[in-house]
Amino acid sequence: KGDLTSNMFRATGELTLGWKNFGLFVRGYAFYDFENEDGDRLRTDLGSNALDQVGSDAKLLDAYLSARFTVGEVPLQLRLGDQVVNWGESRFFPGGGVDVANPLNVPLFQQPTSTLRDLRIPVGMLWGAAQVTPTLIVEAYYTYDWQKSELPATGTYFSTNDGIFPDGKFIQAEGFGNQFGTDLSAFFGIDAEALEAVGILPFDPNFYQIDTRLADDNASDSGQFGITVQSIIPSWNDSKIALHFARYHANLPSFGIVGPPLDTYVTGYSVQGIDKLKRELIREGAGPLKASAAALITSLSGALNSAAYLTSYPEDIDMLGLSFNTTTLRTGTAYFGEIAHHFDAPLSVHAGDVLPAIIPGSTREAPLPPVDLEVWSLEELARDFANVRTDPIIFTDKTFSLFGATQLFGPQLGASQALLNVEFAWLHIWDMPDPDVTYLAGPGLAVTDFGPSSLFATEDSWGYRIGGALVYTNVFGGVNLRPSIIWAHDVDGISPAGGGPFLEGRKALTLGLQAQYLTRMKVNLAYTEFSGGGAQNLLSDRDNLSFSITYDF
Repeated sequence: KGDLTSNMFRATGELTLGWKNFGLFVRGYAFYDFENEDGDRLRTDLGSNALDQVGSDAKLLDAYLSARFTVGEVPLQLRLGDQVVNWGESRFFPGGGVDVANPLNVPLFQQPTSTLRDLRIPVGMLWGAAQVTPTLIVEAYYTYDWQKSELPATGTYFSTNDGIFPDGKFIQAEGFGNQFGTDLSAFFGIDAEALEAVGILPFDPNFYQIDTRLADDNASDSGQFGITVQSIIPSWNDSKIALHFARYHANLPSFGIVGPPLDTYVTGYSVQGIDKLKRELIREGAGPLKASAAALITSLSGALNSAAYLTSYPEDIDMLGLSFNTTTLRTGTAYFGEIAHHFDAPLSVHAGDVLPAIIPGSTREAPLPPVDLEVWSLEELARDFANVRTDPIIFTDKTFSLFGATQLFGPQLGASQALLNVEFAWLHIWDMPDPDVTYLAGPGLAVTDFGPSSLFATEDSWGYRIGGALVYTNVFGGVNLRPSIIWAHDVDGISPAGGGPFLEGRKALTLGLQAQYLTRMKVNLAYTEFSGGGAQNLLSDRDNLSFSITYDF
């Protein structure tokens, strides 16, 4: 608290070349963060992905060739290379509606010097647009380079998952232990010599962890495409209506787990093996209650240690959407909206409901029972559990809809211009699973957490965002001032983890002030406060103050 989390220098450059009807556009950046690259870490060392995100990096973003020509009387545009395709109308809810062509770069967008252009990752695609009539445009793309969304890596300030996010090496089960290891002698109240005598480490660096991460199961580079038909209606104040279709692969990770080997079920986490370990501890001088606890818990820890996990990215999700924008003549209010239906979208199941696929006999009431070898045969264990991969995902339709408005008020409060932008969004999950059978995961839940159902994902969830700004021109010496506010509120319901943006009660407030000098130099100061959402709001302790100076030339 109160520490510096970033102290960086960044350069962003663009190059545009043209020859006849052809063009080349290249955009890239380089940055160096002295705090994250050179500073001492108090907790988690930064891995290679984290250092690329917040330490130092140089990378091309957009890099594409373009061409303009006419076929008959139809003007055509083509682009080939790494690029961004912007569909939809949302300013505050990226990636949830019709805007599915590009993954998100969350860490780059969270840098103090970022702009909205940093949010989307350009990907390799062939894009084309044809103006069929003066009021009808057809646009299509085919992607040949799938990329995952970039999420905050383990150890970075905004990281909320040390398991499946970049650089994650283990999953720490809730209830016992921590990532720095556990003194089991003190934990159980048993002498270290007694633990060592029965093969238990007195200090276990991997206690209660799944500490083997397998290679990501990435999606294919092929198979993603989209088409949109946009119509401008002159009689409706040049309103634009667009129909969209896209097939895309998931760019957010889903969790998968591989069960322990057969030996773990037979000797490590069986009723018989635990009872044998308990008797050995008693012979070494441990009391019966302490011996029982140590035998059970260390055996479970060993079972977790011998399991493995991975992330996967399901393919071939279809999206059908409609968007519009229009402006009223009387007030100049700009209205916009979209609705997107995603077919067979992957949604994460609460990991606790997957335990029966890994631990024989597991239930919500008793999620971690030892294996009774008098009930389960070796053939059953080998066939159904040992080294078996389980992906806790269901595929069901979801619909995301959004409506918003933007209003310019003209001179207000001494400012030359006042701006207000409001967006309401709603997510509906179709064929929601029966909660008596399966819970969809919400953010911030422990594997064995089966608390009140309000903690889990709900069929419907919604919230709103408000952004406002005042513009004071030529306040002094050619300096313009722009105070701003952004308010985010998730009102009701919980979106499935990775499947939507809402957590009931979560709020965020950003107050900003920008000073601009002669259009080239900008100084930005902003404070962001996160609140609400209870313990599941994993950003509730990440309030921050940012300051940046930008010069364009």
